[in-house]
Amino acid sequence: MGKADRTVIAIDAGSSSIRVLAARMAGRADFDVLALGHAPSLGVKRGVVANVDDASYAIREALEDAGLEGQGPADEVYVGISGKHLASVNNVGEAKVTRSDGLVSERDVARALSAAKEADLGEGTHLVHHIPRTFRIDGYVCRRNPVGMHGGTALAEAHLVTAEESAIKDLAKAVQMAGKEIDGFVANGVASSHAVLRRDEKEMGVLLLDIGGGTTDIVAYSEGAIFHTSALPLGGNQLVNDISTMLNTAFHLAEKLLLEHGTGTVEGIDMHQELTVPCFGATGYRRFRIQYLYDIIRLRLTEIFQLAVARLKHGADSVPAIAGLVITGGVANLPGIEQLAERAMGVPARVGTLPSQEYAPETLQDPAYASLIGALYVLSDPLFAPVAPDRNGHQNGRRFLPRIPVLHT
Repeated sequence: MGKADRTVIAIDAGSSSIRVLAARMAGRADFDVLALGHAPSLGVKRGVVANVDDASYAIREALEDAGLEGQGPADEVYVGISGKHLASVNNVGEAKVTRSDGLVSERDVARALSAAKEADLGEGTHLVHHIPRTFRIDGYVCRRNPVGMHGGTALAEAHLVTAEESAIKDLAKAVQMAGKEIDGFVANGVASSHAVLRRDEKEMGVLLLDIGGGTTDIVAYSEGAIFHTSALPLGGNQLVNDISTMLNTAFHLAEKLLLEHGTGTVEGIDMHQELTVPCFGATGYRRFRIQYLYDIIRLRLTEIFQLAVARLKHGADSVPAIAGLVITGGVANLPGIEQLAERAMGVPARVGTLPSQEYAPETLQDPAYASLIGALYVLSDPLFAPVAPDRNGHQNGRRFLPRIPVLHT
């Protein structure tokens, strides 16, 4: 292992599955996957730990499945977070240029970024990410590093992603009980955006929806920069629950129906084909057409798409035009979901998967792993690196004077 190499463990404590990954990281987007494991989720509901003991057990099972039990001295552990408590705000910080000749220095820009971090986030709020967006020098907007320009005042706009402190503490405790100490948290939507979005999509304006079992993570970019992050407490489990309720059948049977016969399109499907499922009642069986299953799925996913747009409009001061939609997460495996999304949203849509890489196992091409592998991209990008907590999951008190890299290259 080279001098600059480090071993990172990423944990995605989802509502349906717990997934863990270990990788050797040597630089930006340069890593080798060492281990991969998963286990059924316990104690996590809609992205939030509801029972610490159960969640800890499930996390330990996933770690053991990957052969990562116990605490390795060189390990860095980062945990993905989701849930409706996730929020974001874009804040501007200002700093006077200190040189007498008006030449903007790296420290001037760092002080402006540090000031942008000082937004009033409210009590009980944890700052997860502090992401530079744009800079202004004496009112002139520049999207790249302004070091070397001339002016009297440097302004920096940053995207601040926050989570509830209580949710952070519960998740940290569950991971610690499973035998790992946490080095930081990564917002799942931010991670997924790093894994599956293309540069041209970020420039044109794109809405990313990472639809998992219990949550839908929402991230939006415009002109190459992230401007919104949030999450809905709805996901694939709600689809299964709808099928279970409407067909009066058990949850596990409804899940099987969704996996085997679920579709987001009518193209190439015989909508008159009939299926039979065990149900509660006098006959003990329910016969229905695939059209009925399709309608249940269509209505719920359309609602999720529309609620995501509503959350975006509510959370952003102004919403730039969105050229397209990218869907990832486990629900993105639903056949025809792009067509359903295009009809519901009126914009082009595609499924977001990890670009094929020699170092990545084929399993990671599944969109369900987007946030897990995306965490590695986040950790290797100085623009998006998470704000470090202390070992108890609390925010540390270190002053943030970041290195200023080039934006949007």
